Amino acid sequence: GSQIGPDIDRTGRQAGGRFGLGMRGGLLPAIAGLGGPLTAAVAALGIGKIVSDSIATEATFSKTIRQIGVAADASSGQVAELRTLAIQMGTDTQFSAGEAADAMLELAKGGISPAVIQGGALKAVMSLAAAGELELADAATLTSSAMHVFNIDAADSAKIADALAGGANASSASVSSLGQALSQEFGWRAGAAGF
Repeated sequence: GSQIGPDIDRTGRQAGGRFGLGMRGGLLPAIAGLGGPLTAAVAALGIGKIVSDSIATEATFSKTIRQIGVAADASSGQVAELRTLAIQMGTDTQFSAGEAADAMLELAKGGISPAVIQGGALKAVMSLAAAGELELADAATLTSSAMHVFNIDAADSAKIADALAGGANASSASVSSLGQALSQEFGWRAGAAGF
């Protein structure tokens, strides 16, 4: 996996450069014809900001993906699959690819393997986040914490997220308050009792 980071970073810089060239070659001349040099200058600044933000977002995303690889002790192939999954979740759900990657990182830190993340843990955490109106990474942290408190195998992490979402939906408690209860004495006692 040591070649993944530089390759991703280089690809992001190249894509940003191509985007910038396309803007200078097509869009900026068209805008200049609309309102003169000042309009073109303002448009160029705005487009430059978009390109800059896009490159920064890709760099942050790539860094998170590399961190997932380290936390999960994943092979380069597994890291590539997780990257693809994050991008797909960013396309298919209300969450961005960056948020999906952040959640995967929290799951990996909690000891959940790439196979389990791909096998349903990430989708369950997304459902929990949506049901509990939580940040995706917070839902992943809550799932990992509950897994450890109740001494539940990582392969069952999706069941935890589903149970927390169901518990919150069936009561007046929020997912956040259930998470706080898990982190307090109740969680310790439940774990000690073998629940």
